[in-house]
This record gives sequence, C-alpha cells and structure tokens, in this order.
Amino acid sequence: MAGFKVTRISEGPVKPASATPEETLPLAWVDRYPTHRGLVESMHIFRSGADAAPAVIRAALAKALAFFYPLAGRIVEGEQAGCPAIRCTADGVYFAEAQADCTLEDVRFLERPLLLPKEDLVPYPGDDRWPVEPHNTIMMMQFPNPNIKPGPLPELPVLALDYVVLDFPTPYIDDLKRQYKAHSGKFCSGFDVLTAKLWQCRTRALALDPTTEVKLCFFASVRHLLKLDRGYYGNSIFPVKMSAPAEKVLASSIMEVVDMIREAKDRMAVEFFRFAKEEIDQDPFQMTFNYESIYVSDWSKLGFSEVDYGFGPPMFAGPLVNNDFIASVVILKAPLPLDGTRMLASCVTKEHSEEFARGMKEDLP
Repeated sequence: MAGFKVTRISEGPVKPASATPEETLPLAWVDRYPTHRGLVESMHIFRSGADAAPAVIRAALAKALAFFYPLAGRIVEGEQAGCPAIRCTADGVYFAEAQADCTLEDVRFLERPLLLPKEDLVPYPGDDRWPVEPHNTIMMMQFPNPNIKPGPLPELPVLALDYVVLDFPTPYIDDLKRQYKAHSGKFCSGFDVLTAKLWQCRTRALALDPTTEVKLCFFASVRHLLKLDRGYYGNSIFPVKMSAPAEKVLASSIMEVVDMIREAKDRMAVEFFRFAKEEIDQDPFQMTFNYESIYVSDWSKLGFSEVDYGFGPPMFAGPLVNNDFIASVVILKAPLPLDGTRMLASCVTKEHSEEFARGMKEDLP
C-alpha cells in the first residue's frame, strides 16, 4: 500500500442540532426486502477546504439531521419478528476526522486499485465507546404492504470480476442521442445509449451460446407516478428488467438495443401499478445473480457532484468499492476536470475484460 499512513484526529457521533420526535417508524415492504439491506459505502473527494472541512461538515450534518432525523436513529426489530424498523433516538451519525501523510496526487485521487487501505477510508468506530451503527441511507418509500410473499434469497455466485473504468465525453453521448432521434424520431437519455452499448459489448465479450438468455436490470424512479409531496426525501424505485437471447442483442444495432430499453421503461408504469394493486403473482423485486445478468445503477442524478460546503464541488463522488458477487455497473458524473460520464464496471471476469473494454472504447474520440 505504498506505506502511507492515516491517523485519526477525532471521532464520535454528530447529533441533530435541535430536538427531534421520539418515535419508531415502520419500513415499507420494499425497504424490508432482504436483497435491499446492503451497506453502500461512498467517497466524496474535494481538492480544497481541508482546514475548514471538518467543522463545516460536522455543523452541516447536525443541521440536516434535525430535518432528516430518522437517519440519526437506529435500525431495530419492528413489531413483526424479523422486520426492521427505525427507532428515532437522536443518537446521531458517526463522524471521524483523520489526516494522511500524503497528497491526493500521491494516491492517484483514490482511483483503484486503492493505494490506501480501505479500512482507513471508512469511518467505522475503532472500539465500542461509540454506540453507533454505520448504515446506508434509510429508504422510506411509501408503498402498500402487498400480500406477495418475497421470493427466496438468491444463490450468490463467486465471481472474480475485473474492475474497468470508462469515461465518455459529453459530445460523444450527445452524438449517440442524435443518432437515436434520427433512428426513431424520439428522444432518449444518455443513460439509455450508454446502457445499450454496455449490454451489447458485454454480451459480445462473454461469447455465450447464441440462445443463452442475457438479462439487464436497473431501478427507475416512480416519484412521478406516486405524486409525492414536495420535500419527500425517500427513495421511490421499481425494477426495470429485460431479457433476450444473446444472438438478438448482438444482431441488433445500438439504436435497436436502445429501443428495447425504452420499451422496458414504458412498461414500467403499468407493471408498477399492477404490483401496487396486488394484481401480479410474481415478485418483481426478486433478483437473479448469475454471470448472464447485469445490474446498472445511475448515480449521476443523485446530486453528490453538486454539493458545495463553501470550497467548491467535489472533483469526484461515487462508490468506494463494488461487490464481487453481482455483475454491476455504476454510472456517475465524470470527475473534474473531465466533462461527461464515467462508468465504474465490475461486470466481467479477467478472461473477458480485454474484449469488453475494447468494445466499449471502440468508437470513442
């Protein structure tokens, strides 16, 4: 790890800046779903503001927790055995301040492979003095409580996935979107064209039997369908799934693959309302974790890149690490000074990594 050292200066909980309600909040069905209880670790890298940052962020956290007070609580077992709930205790969130004996340039701005131990970058409590449970943002999605029984937990494969970083300039993405407009007469998003390219290039790299079903899944926002009150801050998501024989994905043009993605998006609203009304028997949140399936997550619209504590936006904001049992891709805003989109791909093994990267970069400027 190049011998760099990280020293903690201070640590402890940050509590809400003002009094908050004491209550226990139940989680909706989707939030209790076993495969949605994972810990998401992210890093937010700023080039400046080191001297002021700890005090500014600590104060900002305290003020924010006064409004978003469930995040200062604890995950507990609800009234129904095995069902988690949120106890609003105002205990706070854990915050650690540390100093490294190196510059961001020395560690390549924390590009992977990491030149600092991951354990030094994640602010877990070093001992039992702090009664804090690090956890990801709590989703408070307001769904009905359906009678559909969640499917069994999926078998998790052991995949030695390579890590590939791909950057796509904005003019390149805009050109693909123009091509789709000429192809269909309709508009599409940058997510649509990049995901179509990803699905096709990955399918080609895997060199599967032509009849093998390849699957693509991502989660779409349903805020516009739920007509939520202004200021609602919970996640409101529903899976968008599609599958096709490998030969169909490979025989199609990129624009035709975009058509497939757009059609799946168009079906989502109908499928969501059928699910909400309990008109379906199959659990839409049941996932398939095999090598033929890929999951795409779009972080570019989460607002992380626009956060400014008074010393400018971050040069990078994204996940710390990907897992090793799901073929997945995270789409984010490219780090400064780049203008465009970055893909963090952990979706192919070393055997297929070179061909996958070659295909993804094939027509890049």
